[in-house]
Amino acid sequence: MAFKLGDLIVDRIIMGTAEGSDGKLLYTLTNLQDATIEISSESTDAVDGTGAVIKTFYRGKTGTLTATNSTLNLPIIEAMGGSDAVFATSTNPLTMPRIQTVEAGKTLTLTGYEGTNGSDLVLNAINDNGSLDRVTEYSYSATADATHYSISGGVLTPPTAEGVTAYIVKYNRSVTDGAYLANRSDTFPKTVKLTLKVLIVEPCEPDVVRACYVVIPSFQPQADLSFGFTTDGTIDFSGNLQISYCGAQKVLYEIYMAADDEEEE
Repeated sequence: MAFKLGDLIVDRIIMGTAEGSDGKLLYTLTNLQDATIEISSESTDAVDGTGAVIKTFYRGKTGTLTATNSTLNLPIIEAMGGSDAVFATSTNPLTMPRIQTVEAGKTLTLTGYEGTNGSDLVLNAINDNGSLDRVTEYSYSATADATHYSISGGVLTPPTAEGVTAYIVKYNRSVTDGAYLANRSDTFPKTVKLTLKVLIVEPCEPDVVRACYVVIPSFQPQADLSFGFTTDGTIDFSGNLQISYCGAQKVLYEIYMAADDEEEE
């Protein structure tokens, strides 16, 4: 039976992919929900002598996509921030901060710390209420005492000051497995080809789940970005549908469905 256009019931978006003009995949979107495409246009009316509209001419179609990701998503932050992520490897380590606490009388292993004589490291006592004790200054020494800490073989021995129960240690370290993201004021989101895979069912075949693909050939994420560091926090993913300028047809979006593309629910 040939596929027919009709009503569809949407289950959910199960994945989105973004790719560059060279066809290389740039990132995936795994928890998009409540996605909406909105198309608008400018119009000019031709009227008769009484002002009655004879014909409306539409020009300049534009479109937007807005969606919510149900979790904090680093690829979205990267895409909307406009700067590519930098990944740490054994041949390209990254320097990044680390904050730890160490109890008085114990030691702390400074993983990845490459400083010497306490360089790139600061240490302060912590009061019982968790606030920073800024009265006494501590510095590096070959041997730990009441006002000095020591480092030997990458292991820190804190000071031996009386009445102090814990110290906070902040230092820079070298990382070979991690990533770095930055939102710079002079970089903006790049245009990508965005494809969304959506699970749908037809009302007359509610037991058959199929995949529907929404393709936006030229999509530029918006630069406006807001997210919170909360357990139930979400992040909005939005952008503009641009015309596929060099295509034979000036496509804003495309929808693909195949009758045999059945999926597990």
